[in-house]
Amino acid sequence: MLRTDLETMFWKEWRALFRQRESRMRVFLSTFFPLVFFGVVLPLESGPRWFTGHSSLLISCVVPILFALLVIPEAFAGEREKHTLATLLATRLSDGAILYGKTLFALALGWGGVWFVLALGFVTANLSDGVESFTFYSWRVLAVNLSASLALGVFAVWLGVLISLRARTVQGAQQTLSALLLVPGMLIGPVVLLVGEYFPLLRHGSLIARVGPTTVFLAVLGGLVVVDVLLGRAAARRFRRDRHVEG
Repeated sequence: MLRTDLETMFWKEWRALFRQRESRMRVFLSTFFPLVFFGVVLPLESGPRWFTGHSSLLISCVVPILFALLVIPEAFAGEREKHTLATLLATRLSDGAILYGKTLFALALGWGGVWFVLALGFVTANLSDGVESFTFYSWRVLAVNLSASLALGVFAVWLGVLISLRARTVQGAQQTLSALLLVPGMLIGPVVLLVGEYFPLLRHGSLIARVGPTTVFLAVLGGLVVVDVLLGRAAARRFRRDRHVEG
């Protein structure tokens, strides 16, 4: 029963995103050029470094955020703005099917985009001049990219759900989610540089060298998973059918 309800929500979200020409054009303009840039231009310039450097990891973390910003603000704020939320809540679909159907749809698009970019980057990088023989991602690089992008995608989606549940308009939800996802990332770089300048022992490179890159990655990933679980539980508590029907 739950599987059928989730499939129903998937189909509903797919139709809502792609059935109208304006919506399809918005999705195309919002994702086509970034994905082509991430999957063609950067791998072509990076060449063999694409398979060993940090470029693919950075892009794998950006893509789920891109799709979360595109889809999740409309999950509930869009239903409320179009006056269809009450109708959706009046259906036989359970609260869990509605909530997890919307979140899994957004996450599937984001993580699917990561696989697409990695596959496209793999082909493009192998066609670059710097690659002398057929090259593929090492299992470690692939595992890091996929696990980090999945954890960050879950974080962005759950955060967006919490915002969308409270927002009255899609634009307001998008602005709030953009600020919460993008501004901290813009501040991390300068903060790391300042910390490294005044506290040499805490410099990015030396800290990783002392602790070990695997340990640092697993610690960050573990912390992100914990945050994902907490956000998911908060969203499940926040999404109560009676509250939103009345609201």
